[in-house]
Amino acid sequence: MGKVLFLTLISSILINCSVKKNEVGKTLSEQEKNIVQECPNGGECSIKYLANKSIKIDKDNTNKIYYNLVDNLEKSVVRFEFKKNNPSGMAEANYIEEIVLEVQNSAQETNLSDEFLEKAKVLFGKYCYCKGQAGVYLIQTGSLKIKQDREEISIELNFDMSPITHKVSKIKYLIKK
Repeated sequence: MGKVLFLTLISSILINCSVKKNEVGKTLSEQEKNIVQECPNGGECSIKYLANKSIKIDKDNTNKIYYNLVDNLEKSVVRFEFKKNNPSGMAEANYIEEIVLEVQNSAQETNLSDEFLEKAKVLFGKYCYCKGQAGVYLIQTGSLKIKQDREEISIELNFDMSPITHKVSKIKYLIKK
């Protein structure tokens, strides 16, 4: 009986240590990105840095644009996503906005505005059950500031997609590469 109690105690200590290790690992991965700006109310935001990728923009048979990511050693892609919290059990209540942009790996600083945003392939995606507004669009009105070094990248984007309604109009992040 004593051996069983001893083995149970040792097992619970080992399991508890491995859970703590996972929590520390999770905390470290969350520290890789510093959110400088709050996420809009009622949702969750995430941002990803995709090294050595670029954006390939295509059009479908209805002339709507869409994109794919392709390998490219000279560029990287930053993808921001806002997901609205949905009431459980509601069909077709999903709502997601994403901003995707391309960064030159060699550039230390980039400042673009309005029609020049096309150089960074700055895209806005709206995915929802909202007729006439869902889809991917080129952002053509706004300003983008990027500063980067070997370890981190700072992104500040202000934009407007009128007449398309959107919850996110500004992102400001510092990302560890």
